[in-house]
Amino acid sequence: MEKENSMQKYLCLQNIAPIVFVKNLTAIKAKHAELCSQVKEITAAQKESMDSIRNNLGSVMKLIQHLQQTTDVEVQPLTESEQQSADLLASADSQTTKEVGP
Repeated sequence: MEKENSMQKYLCLQNIAPIVFVKNLTAIKAKHAELCSQVKEITAAQKESMDSIRNNLGSVMKLIQHLQQTTDVEVQPLTESEQQSADLLASADSQTTKEVGP
């Protein structure tokens, strides 16, 4: 009787295991979808921030050029570090769009 009872428990567990696995898989898929959605939101916010920074930097550069042209004040060219930062900002847009796929 005891062997029969343990065998029934074993068979019951064998039937439950796939059900638990499917439930866990469903939960994992839902979490994955949620994380993907969050990544898309973060990427959109990052792109918006970078666009704003680029636009502001472009406006400042145009203002500096205008001031140079209308006054006798000459602004020194960008340092190597400043130029690298400007180049990095310019290339960041293409990197952001490459990192997040469909």
